[in-house]
Amino acid sequence: MRLVRDPIHTGIYFFIGFIVTSLLYKVLPNEQQILINYVTLAGTYTSIFGLFVAYVQIVSVKETAEATKSAIDDSNKRIMQIMSVSDLSRALKLVHEIQNYLLAEKLEAAIIRMKDLKVILIHLKYNNDLKILTEREEYHQYITDVSINLNNITSVITGSKTGISITKIIKDLDNIESTLGDFEGKLKFEV
Repeated sequence: MRLVRDPIHTGIYFFIGFIVTSLLYKVLPNEQQILINYVTLAGTYTSIFGLFVAYVQIVSVKETAEATKSAIDDSNKRIMQIMSVSDLSRALKLVHEIQNYLLAEKLEAAIIRMKDLKVILIHLKYNNDLKILTEREEYHQYITDVSINLNNITSVITGSKTGISITKIIKDLDNIESTLGDFEGKLKFEV
């Protein structure tokens, strides 16, 4: 069928078929070798050939559409992976910022960044590329830890609590950083 898609080959096939049609006309008895019979044979051949070429073109368009759809799906998947890597990189940056704010005792800034981190962690749960990784119990525990640490820092700022363990919060953030770095590596280098 590939040869029929090429215009030169199509012309050659049509010409050969037309010669065969002319030979069929010559095989007819002399009394049937009239112009109307030749036109009928040539018209029938041309119609059948046209239908065949149309069928081949339809199949070609279908194959092209399927190949295009597959390429679009692959591109969309890769774009989602790139966006996921971007989200993970942003979360890792937030972890570092939060740790720096905590070490500098800038609790108000740490709260803002922790809220951003919590949102990203929750969004990542619904990313299909990360589903296997985010379904683990430890990942859910990270979200819980961030929420607890947010509440504790807020309590210190509002004065309803006197102290928090900055070391524990930084350790929790280190655990999150390790897991997110693992996620990021798997997405970046996934073939």
